[in-house]
Amino acid sequence: MYLYSITDLAALIGCTTSAIRYFEKENLISVEKDSKGHRVYDIVDVFRLISYEKYRSMGFPMKTVVKQFAGKENSRAMIEEREAHYKNKALEMAAYYQSLADAIESHLSSIRRIDDLFGSCELAMSPEMFVICDEDSGWLSKNRTSQQLLQSWIKAMPKVQLAVLHRSLGMSDFGYLIDDSSRKVLELPVGLMTRLLPSKSCLHTIVAVDKATLRESQTIFEEAIAYAKEKRLTVGDMAWGKILLVEVGEEDELKIFIELWISIKI
Repeated sequence: MYLYSITDLAALIGCTTSAIRYFEKENLISVEKDSKGHRVYDIVDVFRLISYEKYRSMGFPMKTVVKQFAGKENSRAMIEEREAHYKNKALEMAAYYQSLADAIESHLSSIRRIDDLFGSCELAMSPEMFVICDEDSGWLSKNRTSQQLLQSWIKAMPKVQLAVLHRSLGMSDFGYLIDDSSRKVLELPVGLMTRLLPSKSCLHTIVAVDKATLRESQTIFEEAIAYAKEKRLTVGDMAWGKILLVEVGEEDELKIFIELWISIKI
């Protein structure tokens, strides 16, 4: 019978020899010693470790696998039930990652338009968005309950994006944006100041600002609004933007790209 060293097993599984010793301690595998006192393992141990990796790759907790290999909770029906459970969890994860990929692609579509819209404008219909913010601080609240509410929104990024809001909306200068259908699917909590931003005919552009301009957030809209008036367009009651990305230069210089939507009365 061929015997394997502890380093053989560690190389096969891709783990440390300490992990192999831990598997021994948990009775996942057994160990014998050769005439020189070195640990040796046989083909059954190799089989058990490979099988262990199979179940772990499905999401089984280690202790569940150990019980299964020890002859406890090891009927075919129980194994089938567990595998069905982790299959469903895998499907949930697949749906989550597909949703994440879709959200990233949506964000990328805006980033890819920077070269087209930076320094220029177009007329376009804005997406329907839902915005939430704290009345005083916008992105942050001093109230603990409100902080927990906003934390749920932050954890829903990148579907949720940071917003810059014009005061014509009657809200704070900063907030969080998400398309309304995604908000309902994610069941994000509402409260604080909220508003549905309907799809409207808008002047659409992308601007870049620095830290100082961000602190004077209303100036972000000035150039686009001035352009609209120059073109004899009547500015409506809705103006908002979403932060796309930040380029960091030397000495912490920030270049913040913001996609703006300025409603226009037709």
